[in-house]
Amino acid sequence: MQTNPNQPIHPTISVQEFNKQVKDWTYQVRALALRRLAAATTGDSSGKAKRSLTPSLKYNSGEVFSTGFKFAYYLVFIHYGVGRGYIHQNGTVIRGRLNNNKYKLYRGRPAKSWKSYSGDTRPIARYGFDWIDGEIRNSIDRLADIAANYHGDKAAKEIIKDSYKLLIDKTNG
Repeated sequence: MQTNPNQPIHPTISVQEFNKQVKDWTYQVRALALRRLAAATTGDSSGKAKRSLTPSLKYNSGEVFSTGFKFAYYLVFIHYGVGRGYIHQNGTVIRGRLNNNKYKLYRGRPAKSWKSYSGDTRPIARYGFDWIDGEIRNSIDRLADIAANYHGDKAAKEIIKDSYKLLIDKTNG
């Protein structure tokens, strides 16, 4: 039974313990994402793609203040379900191609834009595969608990509020 309301029920954890818990959380989410990615991909290049998924921890005064993941750019193609004749436009996957327009300039170079194929009625054979966002969503509460043990409830609310920053943005076409 707690006699002093000013004394915390759980003892505060050290900076080293907090850093270790955040690092462990990041590596656990990475392992879950790799398992999902392994189930979805095959071939020679899939090993290179899996090796490119690395955790990213940023420190300030010896304390972790940011965590995330770095990975090869083409893993976003798997996430969107695009590539080789398929593009992502307005939130859906459609057939299309890169349209190089030598008359429009972007930063002094010819602009590149995507052009959808008109009149193509074949069924879409590509679908996006959510290989990392689901694992982050399922585990974000545990990260919020780690932050709450160290920083208090304010940090937990901030983590849940800003968790969208860890996810792959699907709104850009």
